[in-house]
Amino acid sequence: MLAVIGKPDSAATLDDGSVVWKWQYAPVEQSGSLVTLFGSSKDEPSPQPVICILRLENGVVVEKWRD
Repeated sequence: MLAVIGKPDSAATLDDGSVVWKWQYAPVEQSGSLVTLFGSSKDEPSPQPVICILRLENGVVVEKWRD
């Protein structure tokens, strides 16, 4: 899995032995989109960072969520 999505930004082992991996990323705006071509407001908010979290037990993903 790490080869596909990369090393997590943080990792923690829980008391039950499961492991939690966390990634944070900011969506990137694409230039040349239809919004840009037809005019977009400079006052529009920029995309907010996204946090993705996986909980693994014995190397198997048992929970996933996004914040």
